[in-house]
Amino acid sequence: MRAERKLRERYRAYCEEGLRRRGYSLPVEWREGGDDAQAVMTVIVFSLSDTHSAVLQLCHEGLNTRQIARRMWTFERTAYRCLRQVIRRVCGGPAPFDQWLWGDRR
Repeated sequence: MRAERKLRERYRAYCEEGLRRRGYSLPVEWREGGDDAQAVMTVIVFSLSDTHSAVLQLCHEGLNTRQIARRMWTFERTAYRCLRQVIRRVCGGPAPFDQWLWGDRR
């Protein structure tokens, strides 16, 4: 059990350092027995701008870029660019625990 705790602490330090290097300043709220990936994703999502958050929400509702653009009163290419930036931020976060553990940090 102690080894697992040490490993979890090392992984959390890796996540915090990775977020800090990428410019995220919000603290990660780690919960005992909680999902670390969810805690990291929460920081990333809450750090998004209002526009990026709106695009993420509309995408989550199943809208495509054309529908997102209409809903936000903008051009389709603008919605596409914004969605691409959101995806890049979400996918560019620290590696999940299993990838980190096995050294697959892409």
